[in-house]
Amino acid sequence: MKTYLLTYLLTHLVEVFIAVHECVAWRQLLEWIRRTRPWLENRTTDNTVPGTRRKLAEFRDYCRAHKPPKVDEKAKLEATFNTLQTRLRLSNRPAYMPTEGKMVSVSSLRTSG
Repeated sequence: MKTYLLTYLLTHLVEVFIAVHECVAWRQLLEWIRRTRPWLENRTTDNTVPGTRRKLAEFRDYCRAHKPPKVDEKAKLEATFNTLQTRLRLSNRPAYMPTEGKMVSVSSLRTSG
């Protein structure tokens, strides 16, 4: 009875990890990346010193205030993913493969800008 209960709880926990990994967290992080990326890629200035300083101040604000929480969020998602893979491996179940665009490495490439 204990083995059955443990297997059931492990299966339920794995399903919860998959749901969190797939639905909520990655979707929010990828949406933030999609919104932020055009702003980061826009490197045009008005060719004045004050305009360039303003653009640089905006980028500093992004690096100090906006990016660190997202890096922490990504690290937590990676930890969840690794925990999920470990639990699946320990219970002799097939590895979890996220859907298209939700792999940890893909997200790493998107945020390295």
